[in-house]
Amino acid sequence: MLNNIQRKLFFALATSVGLAGIAGLSLQAVAMPQGISGTTTATSHCRFCTPVPDKPDTSAEATMAHDTSYPANSSTESNSFEELQLENSSELIITVSEQTEVLSIDQFSLVPAIELSSAAKATISQDLDARVPEINQALQQSPLLGQSNAPEVDTDEWPEPVEDSQVFSYFLIDQLEYRFNEGEDTFNWDAIGWVGGDYQRLWIKTEGDVGLNSDDGEAELQLLYGRLIAPFWDFQAGIRYDQVYSSEGGPGRAFGVIGFQGLAPYLFEIDSSLFVSQEGDISARFTAEYQFLLTQQLILQPEFETNIALQKVEEFGVGSGLNDIELGLRLRYEINRRFAPYLGISWTQKFGETANFAREDGEEVSNFAVVGGFRFLF
Repeated sequence: MLNNIQRKLFFALATSVGLAGIAGLSLQAVAMPQGISGTTTATSHCRFCTPVPDKPDTSAEATMAHDTSYPANSSTESNSFEELQLENSSELIITVSEQTEVLSIDQFSLVPAIELSSAAKATISQDLDARVPEINQALQQSPLLGQSNAPEVDTDEWPEPVEDSQVFSYFLIDQLEYRFNEGEDTFNWDAIGWVGGDYQRLWIKTEGDVGLNSDDGEAELQLLYGRLIAPFWDFQAGIRYDQVYSSEGGPGRAFGVIGFQGLAPYLFEIDSSLFVSQEGDISARFTAEYQFLLTQQLILQPEFETNIALQKVEEFGVGSGLNDIELGLRLRYEINRRFAPYLGISWTQKFGETANFAREDGEEVSNFAVVGGFRFLF
């Protein structure tokens, strides 16, 4: 609204100034001497255009008209033009008698400008005074700096905020397979899962094997607390329990666990853990695997795992140093993300004292197996 008032005010001022300019120009023409004569004829009404004469006039009278030192004839001026008249109190009308001669720019510049009459000034002043209340009202209604005319919002009607600490769950049976070993065939499993949010989770891990003929085997279970320490990386701490199964019964032992699990550069899945048993025995494990997407459904999964121990624990067939290395390669076909059958191979090699304990118990030191099974995602 203020901008419209400003534009109207500017238009009124421009109109008044234009009328004043026209009045000044006409009055300058009135004040010029009529005694100037010549044979030139106007070819343009532009005040900045010099008219082109039809024929040069060399008469003495024309020469005197272009001589700026020649005095003006005041009596001729008064007889050539009529007086100014003011009509409707807002327009200035100048009545000029017939004039055939054309005046040059230099002649116009000799006549001093005439100021507006008091009546014209009064008209402009009255017009401005009439618009002052309207301008003041617009200024009062316009918002001040830093204020807004936006309506107030009732925050009680806002919807409930989105919860960013929801609890999720994940459980993956990565291996549920039958192994055709060089010795006794076995049934193996390897699963991992968690429940929690984006920063804190409760992890569960389990793996093991059982012989299909002798029912001998071992199982491992871990319960861990995990906390996000970097993008894609969790620090984990908790407990682990191992149980050995045999026809004569088997021992079990517990461990304290700390470790790191996450996604390394180039999408390698890493799981590293340090174990301290209830007897103070220290051991470690490192696992890495990768997912090669041959197609959107056909995936090749290589895997590497190794175990190291600082102390010898003969009861569990563990020697000091490097215990074993396991390499696996599995090709699975994902019917969907939750179910995928696979085939593959696995090779295990035991070293040092661990290999000696295996020979004493009649177990294989090096084993190559063909595997087949299923992968489930919950």
